[in-house]
Amino acid sequence: GTGVAAEYAKFFNKPLFVYDQERSGWWRWTGDAFTSGPRPAISQPHFTGTGTRFLRDNGREAIAALFARSFG
Repeated sequence: GTGVAAEYAKFFNKPLFVYDQERSGWWRWTGDAFTSGPRPAISQPHFTGTGTRFLRDNGREAIAALFARSFG
């Protein structure tokens, strides 16, 4: 599920951001590697959001902050 969706985004050159719950930070795919960077905001009318079935508190907070930045 989640890994396949990320690979499709990479294959079709779509913007790809992931939140790493272990490191408590956002990472962006540059085309060669994931790099830490600014927190993303949803700017397109169509986007995909997918993730783990083991969501932690920091992951919930990251999602809430993403939606607040994007739609608040």
